[in-house]
Amino acid sequence: MTLRESSPLLPSRDPGSVGARDRQQTSPRPTLIVILVLLYLVLLDLGYELIMPAQTRVIEQIYCKEYYALHGVWHVDHGKPLEIDEKLCKVPQVQGEVAILRGWQATLDSIGSMLDHARTKNRSLSRDLPASF
Repeated sequence: MTLRESSPLLPSRDPGSVGARDRQQTSPRPTLIVILVLLYLVLLDLGYELIMPAQTRVIEQIYCKEYYALHGVWHVDHGKPLEIDEKLCKVPQVQGEVAILRGWQATLDSIGSMLDHARTKNRSLSRDLPASF
């Protein structure tokens, strides 16, 4: 075989060769990709749902300590605050603060999608306006 400057560096393969068939079989299928993406989203959502009760408990504990410290019921043992029993944190004053914080969190979390919706709605409205307007 004579090599020239214009000759290809890699040998060409015909479509019926073994390497081409192997390449076709190893390419990912679109349904597999969709299934993997959906599985990823389900696991991501599951992780979010698992962390929410723990996060709520931490927020509840903070408001509970603040409430009992403000009302003079809070005891301190050698500079270390005592843990308050979860039952004591179920008073309406503490639960109201937790609910307000969760409401603000949900509102702030949704601002991005509201702004995006407003932006796309304004874009579609500007296309519907007549040219003279």
